[in-house]
Amino acid sequence: MTASRLLETLKFLTEVEKTLKIQTRLEQLASAFDGLVSSSTPASQSTLAAAMTDTENAFAQLQELMTPMRWSALDEIGVKQSFDLSIPHLIRESFAVNGMTPTVTQTLARNSATQRAASLASLNATLAGLQQLGVAPKGLGPGEAEVTIVLPKQIFDGQLGKMAKELDFLNRLLRHVSEAVTGQVEPIIVEEISSSEPTFALLGTIGLILAVGKIINTYLDAATKAVKLRALVVESRNAGV
Repeated sequence: MTASRLLETLKFLTEVEKTLKIQTRLEQLASAFDGLVSSSTPASQSTLAAAMTDTENAFAQLQELMTPMRWSALDEIGVKQSFDLSIPHLIRESFAVNGMTPTVTQTLARNSATQRAASLASLNATLAGLQQLGVAPKGLGPGEAEVTIVLPKQIFDGQLGKMAKELDFLNRLLRHVSEAVTGQVEPIIVEEISSSEPTFALLGTIGLILAVGKIINTYLDAATKAVKLRALVVESRNAGV
């Protein structure tokens, strides 16, 4: 990951925290468990229920904002666990299992909030350091757009030769789409590369990137329908239809 991409990722996470207040919600949930353990009353139970809902909603909104490239970036800088979407689920599940001994879930919620706070402090310190050094993210120019392509290692078995073939196919596809959309073959720029899972951020014209997005959506829609149809066939056979 380049310094500019790291800066962009940290700014994104900072804005997410500012908007969704995930850490605040998680700390309020931990405090609600403190109150419940201290005195289990209808009021403390109501406070806990509200805090649990607020925390789950915040993580649900986080899921809507994330993309494979974002998750890859979080994994690369070692903070993916702090934004794990399963955090509120694990806390709720723990409380369901340990309802008679809420101190177990109290400890889990408090540890989750504390560990996440330390992670956020580290991210903020890194962001401040990069900004002090004058590092700036590279923005898009007029008429430019970016698309992120992930190549799962399974499809090329971790072999360089097979990965080169996949990239050659991608290059030819983009060239053909470019020519169909604009009437000429436009250059495709590799803006960023992520190494944890081969991920390429490609820069091109808006028309080209929009066309690629439509192609991908059409394919995913067809694939989804095929999977559902196959499942229905299997269910019908199992039912003896």
